[in-house]
Amino acid sequence: MVPPISGLHTAPERSAWDLFVFRKSRELLPTARLLEELRAEIQTDATLIDALVRAGEIETGLADEGSPAADNMARVVDQLATMACNLLPSSRSSLARSSAVARLQHVTDYPPHIRCAHPEGFSYYGLHPLDFADLVARAHSRLRPRVAVIGIRSVGSTLGAVVTAALHAHGSSTRRITVRPVGEPYERCAVFTPVQLQLIQSELQEHADFAVVDEGPGFSGSTFLSVARALLAAGVPESSIVLLCSRPLPAHLQGSELSRHWRRFRSFRIEYGRRLPPDAGQSIGGGAWRDLLFTDRGHWPACWTDQERVKHLSIDGQTFFKFEGFGRYGDRVRQQASALAEAGLSPRPNCCSHGYTGYELIAGRPLFQRDLTPGLLERMAAYCAFRASNFPAEQASSDLLNEMVRVNLRIEFGIQDVNLEIPVERPVYPDCRMLPHEWLLVRGGKALKTDSVSHGEGHQLPGPADIAWDLAGTIVEWQLPPAAADYFLRAYRRQSGDDPGARMPLYLLFYRVLRMAQCRMASVALGNNVDARIFSRRYLHLRSLVKETLDVSSLASR
Repeated sequence: MVPPISGLHTAPERSAWDLFVFRKSRELLPTARLLEELRAEIQTDATLIDALVRAGEIETGLADEGSPAADNMARVVDQLATMACNLLPSSRSSLARSSAVARLQHVTDYPPHIRCAHPEGFSYYGLHPLDFADLVARAHSRLRPRVAVIGIRSVGSTLGAVVTAALHAHGSSTRRITVRPVGEPYERCAVFTPVQLQLIQSELQEHADFAVVDEGPGFSGSTFLSVARALLAAGVPESSIVLLCSRPLPAHLQGSELSRHWRRFRSFRIEYGRRLPPDAGQSIGGGAWRDLLFTDRGHWPACWTDQERVKHLSIDGQTFFKFEGFGRYGDRVRQQASALAEAGLSPRPNCCSHGYTGYELIAGRPLFQRDLTPGLLERMAAYCAFRASNFPAEQASSDLLNEMVRVNLRIEFGIQDVNLEIPVERPVYPDCRMLPHEWLLVRGGKALKTDSVSHGEGHQLPGPADIAWDLAGTIVEWQLPPAAADYFLRAYRRQSGDDPGARMPLYLLFYRVLRMAQCRMASVALGNNVDARIFSRRYLHLRSLVKETLDVSSLASR
C-alpha cells in the first residue's frame, strides 16, 4: 500500500545516485544452443568479433555457475581473442578456426542453462573488443615483462582475453583469470577463490604486474576498486596493480575520497572511436545530432550525453550511423529496424559494420506538442499496435519495475513498504523513447518514428515490458490532455485488439516514477549546463505529477 504524502520536499542531491534507473538483467538461456550458435559464428569469416563476444558471454555464465566447463571455455575465448587480434598468419586462419571449433568439443559437463548478462559496452556504448588491444600497444612498455590479467565479469572475460593475447604478442608472459564482484553498486566486494589466490601468490614470486581489466569505471568506480582492494589484501603491492579501463572517473567523483583511492594505482584507458564504419565522418554523438534537426537551439531537447550511443554522420551526409551492438544484441535490433522500415514506420537501415547500423538520412523536422492532431494520434497508435504484434518478448518480467518504484518512492518521498505490482499482459521489446522530437514529419506529411529499436533492451529500465509502457510514454511525453489520451488509447485498442484500459493507471505512475528518477540523475550528472537545467525542470514537473497521483485515495489504497 502507498500512503498519501504531504509536502513536496526535494531529497538531498547525493541521494540521486541511489535512485533505481539502470537495469541489471540476466537471461536464463540454454547452454547447448549458445554453444551451437557460437560454433556457427566461428565458422563464418565475417563474424569473428561476434563469436568472441558470445564466447566471453558463455565463459562468464559458466564461471558464475562455478561450472568446471568454464576453464575449457576460457581456452576457446583465448584462442578467439588471438585470432581477432590478427596475431596469426593468414595462412593459418582457417586452421585456427577449425582448431577453435574442435576445442569447443572439450566444453562438456556444462549446466543445461546459464544466466547471460548483457555486455554493456558491446551492446550500448560503442566499445570494440580490439580497443583494448590498441591500449596494450600503447601501455605494454610501462608494464613488467610478466603480467597477471584479472578480467571483471562479464565484459572482462572478453576484454581480459584480448589484453592477454595482445600482451603475449608484445613479448609478455601472461596468465588470465576472471572475478565477479558482488554487493551494492557503491560497495562492491571482490573475493578470489583458493585456486586464484594460489595463482596470485605464484605470480607475486615472479614479480608480475596485476592488470585489472573492465569497461568503466561506472558511476561509483567501486567495481574496479573492489578488485584492487582484494589484490592488496592478497599481498600485492600497490605499485604492481594496474587498472585498464575504458573511460575516466565520472565528473561527480572528481575530488572525492574514491577518486583519491583510484589515484593510488596506475591506470590506462582506451581511445574510443578508432574502429568505425568505413564511410563514417563527423561525430554527432553527445547531443550534436540536435544541430542537424533544429534550426533554433532554443528548441533543443535535453540530452544526457554520457548515456548516449555513439553516432556519426557519413562522409557524404546521406547516412546516419549509430552503435547498436555486436552479436545477438545488434542482430535483434537490426531485425526490428528492418521490420519497422518495411511497414513504413521508421527510416530504413542500409548497412552495418563494427557494431554500427547505418540508416538513410531522411529530410524532415522533429514534431512538437503543437503538432498533435487526430491523425497523428492514429499514427502513434498504429506504431504501438505494430510493436505489440511484431516484437513479442519471451522474458519480460515486472520484478525490476516493481523494485524500481519501491526504491524511488522511498528515496524521493520517504514512503516505505510500497506494495504495487504492475501487470504484464502484452510483453514486447518496447520503444521507450516516445518523446515528440523522436518523430519526424517528412515529405507528404507522414510521421516517421526514429531512434526506435535500441532502447527496449538498453542499459536503463524497463527492458522488455508490456506495450502499455509505450502507451504511457506517449501520454506522458506528449502531455496529452484527457480527451486526447482517451482518443489515443481507443485508436490503439481498435488497431490491436488489446484493451489496455485497466493497466494504464499503474503504467502511467510507473513511467512517471522512472522518468522522474532518470531526469533527476541526469541533472546531477551533467552539472551546471543547459541540459542539466532542462532535466531539473522536467524532474520537478514529473515529481509533482507523481505526488498528485499518490495522493489520490483510490490508488493509495491499492
